[in-house]
Amino acid sequence: MTYRDVEAMLCAHLPVALGVSTVVELPPRFDESLPIILIQRLSTPATNRPFNGLPLTDSADLDIELYETSIERIRDLAALVRDELLGWQPGGVSVSEKAAFAKRPDYNPNVRKFGGVYTALVTRTG
Repeated sequence: MTYRDVEAMLCAHLPVALGVSTVVELPPRFDESLPIILIQRLSTPATNRPFNGLPLTDSADLDIELYETSIERIRDLAALVRDELLGWQPGGVSVSEKAAFAKRPDYNPNVRKFGGVYTALVTRTG
């Protein structure tokens, strides 16, 4: 089986596709270089498991947070990221929306934060 690191794949893809820094951990003073996208994998069970064997499909729920300087800019970013995620289909991976981007609290007055949850279905290979 070939393991597909969906977070790493998105961290490589989104900066090229959208020109936005994409990370799995926020760097210190990240609010000085917005916008930024944070991707964190949630614990998700494998799916499509045959009776006696390995699962045919892995499911990766991804909590995705967007950080931007204004509500208008973050709404635009959320629409761009959503469209990119739902259209992104590298070999063996497809993405669906579990919870759409919505405002999340952030206590830094200079930062606006939206978050959503997307599911990546990863077909096992090998």
